[in-house]
Amino acid sequence: MYYVSFDIDGVLKIGAHSSYLRQWYGSDLLNTLHRYIILPQAPNLGAISAMGTSGAIGSLLMILRAKLIWQPFHALGYILSDSWAMYNLWGCVLISWLLK
Repeated sequence: MYYVSFDIDGVLKIGAHSSYLRQWYGSDLLNTLHRYIILPQAPNLGAISAMGTSGAIGSLLMILRAKLIWQPFHALGYILSDSWAMYNLWGCVLISWLLK
């Protein structure tokens, strides 16, 4: 989906650089995609290996939770441990865990 618009000086702008998309909420996503297409980079092997390792740990925790009922760690706790919600709600989680 492309948007076409004219700037103040009358220059035709197409795609992620159109003036309409600069005001649009999701224009940053399209500008990032445009940058990736125009300036390709080598794969970030560190990030790819970190995602693979995290996925393997999450899968292992999920399997252990299903097979061993006494296993205290939950895969969702591992996934949410570094999110905004845990920074704000860790006290509630601790109290509910203690009451359990």
